[in-house]
Amino acid sequence: MEMHAIKEFFLRLLCHAKNRAFRSNSSARLRQACGISAAIAGAPRAGHSLRSLLAHATRAGHSLRSLLAHATRAVRLLRQVPAAAALMLLLAGCASLVEKAGRALDGSAFAEEELALYRLAWAEGYTDAEGEAPDGETGSVEVRRLLRKEDGQEILAISPGTLPGLRINAAAPNENGEFYLSSLDFFCSNISGWNSFTLELSGTGIFLAKGKDALLKLTAPAEAVNITRGKIRRDETRLAGGDALTALRNRQERISALCQWMRGPDTPRFKNQAEFENYWQPILLPEMLPPAQRPPAWTRQDAEWSSGEDIRWNASYTRDRFPEDLWKIRDSGTLLRDWEEAIDWIYFIYVWDELFAALSNEMNLKGVW
Repeated sequence: MEMHAIKEFFLRLLCHAKNRAFRSNSSARLRQACGISAAIAGAPRAGHSLRSLLAHATRAGHSLRSLLAHATRAVRLLRQVPAAAALMLLLAGCASLVEKAGRALDGSAFAEEELALYRLAWAEGYTDAEGEAPDGETGSVEVRRLLRKEDGQEILAISPGTLPGLRINAAAPNENGEFYLSSLDFFCSNISGWNSFTLELSGTGIFLAKGKDALLKLTAPAEAVNITRGKIRRDETRLAGGDALTALRNRQERISALCQWMRGPDTPRFKNQAEFENYWQPILLPEMLPPAQRPPAWTRQDAEWSSGEDIRWNASYTRDRFPEDLWKIRDSGTLLRDWEEAIDWIYFIYVWDELFAALSNEMNLKGVW
């Protein structure tokens, strides 16, 4: 993995920490995050090893452990993965870093052999000075031809760069390049653990490879069927099998109901997930903000209250602002737990239609190897 990609990983980690520290009015943590970011950013750009990068940060008074410890303290919602996944993040230099980390956690990353990799070339104006895609831009897509070791079947794996925890799976194309979607794998992490699941899909597409060039296009809308397997980690608790499946399906139902309400006619368009979070968190969870930043509708004097997740929730605000099917979810604190543990998942369901509409456009990819 190139040095600037490693630096980018840590800088984005600290960017989340700075944003959360700023919104929580933690000036000390904000100063510390800025200091660590400056140390990492000041490291040599090329021709140096990961060890030299970390040594540079250490000379500035910050070890790798202190960097990650700071991020943990400053960011309750930080989407950080456990050590095994972090190792995969450092080893994988592509748009699907988080997806690879998730597959390393459940072992599926070692059950497949990669036969070929194709990547969408960035359009003119879409790269920054480092040649990387600007944060929040769409257009990054990777397609892998994989050989499943278990049964010797070849499959296609499509990874949209805008959702790094997502991998869309399809059967191998026929002689005309036509394929059927079969499932998607999704992984999202949080400060306490992660969610990982496989969702069965239906849909069709075309993938035609000729030499170093390839064409990709979905020809029928992707439709979700059901979550068929998954795993959950919450602190030291791990769920698998039926327990995980029930919990994941219940969360999927809650997230789907939430996103259906969110997609109202007056909702603005968001360039990226950060804009999405900044817009919706004050509306969904004003109790988590300083009093001066809460919306006027929350501050009514005759409000009724409920308790959940050790927080007092303004039940009157809930009934004034939310549809009835979300009242219990918010007033019990379940919405807070979903937001903290699965914000990537919420954003994914929110942009589902937009994502698959983009994949329905004809895309010309270049072979990496």
